[in-house]
Amino acid sequence: MKRLFITIAILFATTAGIRAQYTNLTEAVDFTATDCHGNEIHLFDILDRGQAVFIDFFFLTCGQCQVIAPYINGAYTATGCNQHDVFFMEISYIDSNSNCQQWIDQYGVQYPTIGVEGGGNEIFDIYGIAGCPTLILIMPDRSIPIQGFQQLYPFSANDVINALAQYGGIQQYSCETIDCDAPSDLSLLMANDVVTLNWNASATAISYNVYRNGSKIATVNETSFVDSDLEDMQEYCYKITANCDGYMESDPTNEECITFEGVDENETESFKLFPNPVKDILTITGNNIENIVIYNALGQKVDEVKTVENSISISTANYNDGVYFIKINENQTKRFVVSH
Repeated sequence: MKRLFITIAILFATTAGIRAQYTNLTEAVDFTATDCHGNEIHLFDILDRGQAVFIDFFFLTCGQCQVIAPYINGAYTATGCNQHDVFFMEISYIDSNSNCQQWIDQYGVQYPTIGVEGGGNEIFDIYGIAGCPTLILIMPDRSIPIQGFQQLYPFSANDVINALAQYGGIQQYSCETIDCDAPSDLSLLMANDVVTLNWNASATAISYNVYRNGSKIATVNETSFVDSDLEDMQEYCYKITANCDGYMESDPTNEECITFEGVDENETESFKLFPNPVKDILTITGNNIENIVIYNALGQKVDEVKTVENSISISTANYNDGVYFIKINENQTKRFVVSH
């Protein structure tokens, strides 16, 4: 593989007079920048959703950059216009937003262009870019291969496409816009020192982002999430978005809020349960027990009993080991642990 990339690099350097450039970093350094249209670009957010990142370091009057610009743009289109395996961007250390726009108009660039006003010069310094053009590929695990991809300078869009396929496993896709519906029916369950979130799946979702009070706190593959480490008597508002095929994120339109009450150690308990932890039989005692619902740690209902008793025993022999929550008469929730 190493020999393949060096061969391509030497071939293009010979035919077009372009000298290969590269970064000495082996692992990506995070950055947040703003492209010339005012859009914020956060590197690790892109990597964390599973996309590789292709960066073209350039400047407006760089003749070699001008030669390869159409080929980079062609590879961007052939690999799905930033909606699939790879996300393209270009960064200049010296050009203003107006110069970047001139470049975009001239070469038909559709991916983000970051100039000096958006933080381009700082990113050049972070990555130790000494010359242009420099092309780097950052993998989702944040690794930057030193030998190989940085030394590839294309003489056609296919050279970039083939290298992306062979090195990063990046495939070709159309540029059709992907519909990505937000999850529905978000519900919150508060029990002791945690809040459990549940929602319905989006048909095209591959993962979900959990936002709390406007900030993303987790990405999960399930349709539930348990939030802990919360402060008593604080309001928490949650939104869930879907990451759909092609890594498009849905709009967070389903906000639900809850005031976390925490655990009141002095509260008089009207119901008791024992033993806790439980092995095979859980006993609940209290006055007029009418309805019992049991949830696992993911907020999924695993059992329900309707009765009018002052004492009831429930078999937990078929429960998996772990934390469970029991809701009694719709007004009191307690936690117990199953350990066989």
